[in-house]
This record gives sequence, structure tokens and C-alpha cells, in this order.
Amino acid sequence: MERKRLEPESVPLVRDLGLDEDFVRALESLDMVERPFAKFNCSEEEVVDIVEELMRKGVGRDFSGVLRERKVGFKENGMTVLRLSTKPEKVAMKLLKNSRRSHTSSRGLLTRSGTIRFTSWFMQ
Repeated sequence: MERKRLEPESVPLVRDLGLDEDFVRALESLDMVERPFAKFNCSEEEVVDIVEELMRKGVGRDFSGVLRERKVGFKENGMTVLRLSTKPEKVAMKLLKNSRRSHTSSRGLLTRSGTIRFTSWFMQ
């Protein structure tokens, strides 16, 4: 798998890639079992190839196990927002190097009024 990187400006739609949307949706929530790709109607190698293509094209950002926070007792998670006047992409790239971060973005968050208040954000 490729290293994490900033998302591309333009990301293709799943249907434009000729992939079944239900198949790709199923990749978002795999069971924590020894062979999670065995449930698909293609070889595990084909599934890995598809995942790598989705990552290259920006459709998928990362690939990892999903922790169901509520099932293991978490009630909250942390989100950090930053208001940077210059080079938010440089800061975002530094944040991507830390494996404890997820959902790193330098696009900014919109307030309820529709204005961008924070230039970068990440989840911990």
C-alpha cells in the first residue's frame, strides 16, 4: 500500500471507475476475521489490486481495521482544528507522518454559516 498523502483535488466517482458501488461500500466495513476478503466473488489478490487502485486515484484514503468505538467502550473521540494563515498543506503533510492521526485535511471546515473557519483538521 502507498504511504498516506494529501487527497487529490479531483476524485473520480466509483461508478466512473467501472466498479460496483456495493462492492466498494463493503470494503469500508470488513469483519475482523483471518481472511476478510474471502467473502467477495473474486480472488483476494484481485481485491488487493482494486484497493490499491482506489488508493492511487484518491477514492480510498487509507486501509485499516475499523474499531467500533462504542462496542469497546469509547464514548467520544478527539478532533483537532487549526487556523493557519500560511502553508496548511505543509502542516497536514507533517501530521500524516504520525500514525495516530486519521482524517487529516487541509481543505478547512465550514461553519454553520458556510464560511471556512479552520484551514486544517485531524482526528486522533
